[in-house]
Amino acid sequence: IEEEEEEEEEEEELRNYLTKIEY
Repeated sequence: IEEEEEEEEEEEELRNYLTKIEY
C-alpha cells in the first residue's frame, strides 16, 4: 500500500509540473 501511495504522489507532482509549463 505504501508503494502505491508514493506512486500517486509522483504522478501528481508530474502533472503539476506539466500544468506550470502549460501556463
